[in-house]
Formats: sequence, C-alpha cells, structure tokens
Amino acid sequence: MNDEEMMDKLKELEPTIDAIKKLQESGLIAALESLGDQADLIINYASTMEILGTMSLLFRLMGIADISMGKIDQEELIKDAKEVEWGDLFKMLFKILKFIANDTKNIPKPAGKQKLKDALGELRSPETEYLIRLMSGISSQLMKKDD
Repeated sequence: MNDEEMMDKLKELEPTIDAIKKLQESGLIAALESLGDQADLIINYASTMEILGTMSLLFRLMGIADISMGKIDQEELIKDAKEVEWGDLFKMLFKILKFIANDTKNIPKPAGKQKLKDALGELRSPETEYLIRLMSGISSQLMKKDD
C-alpha cells in the first residue's frame, strides 16, 4: 500500500477516530476499562448476592411456615432433604413441564360423555396405573400419623 492509499484510508477512519476521542474525553472509555478490569469481581459479587438473596428468601419462607404450621424441625428437614433423589425429581418435573408445553394441545376435548369401554381402557393403561400408585403413595404419606 502506498502513502496516498494509506492517507485515503485514514481519511475514511477520521469520523471513527473523532468519536473515540469524544468517548475518551467524556470518561466513558476509562469507565469501560475499569469495568473490564473489575469484571471478575463484579460477576462474583453478583452471583454471591444472588445466592444470598435466595437463601434469604428461603429463610423468610421458613419463618412464614413456622408461624402458620408451628415449629419446623430443621434437623429433620435437612435429613429428609438429603434423602431426596433431586435428579430424579427434577427429571420428572421437566417431563411434566415439557408435556404441558408441547403435548396438552394435542389432547382432544371430550365431545360428550365417554363410553364405559373407552373409560375402562384408559383406566387400565400403565400410565394411569402409575399415576394412581403415585397419588396413593403421596396420600398415604400425608395421612401418616407423626410418631
């Protein structure tokens, strides 16, 4: 590239250079440099505040539950929470949410009363049996007397 071509390129860049000068004079570039230098600290602080906010909310909810249900045995709550298979629980929750989001619109609306034969066929399906067993298990746990 010769000198004349280089001067033409610089003339094309002149508005950009002027804009950068104005940003520099206003202090915006210094502020961006400072943010860049402190990005790790800012991200760590923000994520820590998010965690602390979540914990604070949980403790507030626990306080409300304490008032409405009586004292919560925190040791028992922690022991029970450790026994939950959270991965399996979330997998089931995500399957339900995915079904609600994608498949519920495909379920035909009933046109009238269902025929007994069709109803019995649905009741005998493995999905309905699983749902009945799941609801029965939850119900029996809720009805259990505290020892």
